[in-house]
Amino acid sequence: MINLSTWTLAYSIQSEHHSHVIEESNVGREFLIVFMENQIEAQYFQGHSLLLYVSVVDQEKTSTTLNVTFPREDSAEHVMSTYTATRGHTLKLNLPYYLRVTGSTISNKVVHVKAMGKR
Repeated sequence: MINLSTWTLAYSIQSEHHSHVIEESNVGREFLIVFMENQIEAQYFQGHSLLLYVSVVDQEKTSTTLNVTFPREDSAEHVMSTYTATRGHTLKLNLPYYLRVTGSTISNKVVHVKAMGKR
């Protein structure tokens, strides 16, 4: 289990007998994250990274491998990176600013974070 912390909305995907229950939570094994528009912030921070903080909360593990996937800018391809989060330390992920959704439109700007390994 990992804990996510950011100024955005994170949904934890919980699997129960092959059906998926999506709940609003910052603790879980798999997340879909969207960074919403902030017009005031955009005036000052355009071009800066979006920050996502991850920590391990599973008392049985000292570290967890994370797969982080998000779309490339102006492309159908995706970027996938692997990180290791260690219990007792906070992992800070810098994500590209273009992932922030702007306006009211349908978008593929979703960050998928998945903690690997068995439950």
